[in-house]
Amino acid sequence: MFNTNIVYATDVADKQFQLRLKARENFCLNTFQNYPGRDFIVIPKKSDTLYVYCMAEFYRSEEDYDTAIEYYKEVIKRDSNFIEAYIELSDLYGIVGDLDFTILYLYKALNKLKLLFKGSCKYLETYVNTYNDYIEAYESKNLEEVATIERKKLLDELEALSETSIKPDKKCLIIKYINEIKYKIYNKQ
Repeated sequence: MFNTNIVYATDVADKQFQLRLKARENFCLNTFQNYPGRDFIVIPKKSDTLYVYCMAEFYRSEEDYDTAIEYYKEVIKRDSNFIEAYIELSDLYGIVGDLDFTILYLYKALNKLKLLFKGSCKYLETYVNTYNDYIEAYESKNLEEVATIERKKLLDELEALSETSIKPDKKCLIIKYINEIKYKIYNKQ
């Protein structure tokens, strides 16, 4: 982390810069020390990747979306399996109105999640929520046909999973998702 000393600031701009460094450091320490309250899908292997992710989160909280986007991209360069960075990037691109990049990063997140999701229901909720965001992004672009195709793909995946799922609680959750998707498909036609 940074070690700033505001006493040695040379002018007002330098003092403001050092205060922002201190604010970022405090944000990262308070938000990410030992990952309090954070349930990461995949925890990065290197702590510096987590720090870069923290910086992205800080700039996002400051609504400096362009800088946050650059930091999230850096996270992906450092650890291509850090799924949260893809999801956060897609969300930020949605905020700034670039639906093409929203779709791209949701697609990448889904591919990473699909590898984790295979044979396990552990990431079921995250997978379905991310997939629904992906579908909604297509709907936002008025690409209803693509959204319907993707919704049917998700439905097929969930139906196949419900046939193999042995835990009753997971089977109920899968059936709930299946029913929600069927409702959306049949109400759109």
